[in-house]
Amino acid sequence: MTGGDINRIIHLKLQVNDGFDSPYPANATWFINTLHFDKIKEGNTISVKVDAQNKSIIYPAESWGKYTEGYENL
Repeated sequence: MTGGDINRIIHLKLQVNDGFDSPYPANATWFINTLHFDKIKEGNTISVKVDAQNKSIIYPAESWGKYTEGYENL
């Protein structure tokens, strides 16, 4: 972390298109750097990684996001 970087817990509603199956809705909770909030506006495309064993687990493939667990109900 560098000076001025602040991360917040953000709950996202995503439409995931993994290239294999039909697009599907998913929820994700990530820590996101506040300097990159403009990238998570509705309608934007975000690169993600989908867990092969559990398609409801969505990881950010962007450097400004970090996967979290246990914060879904905050």
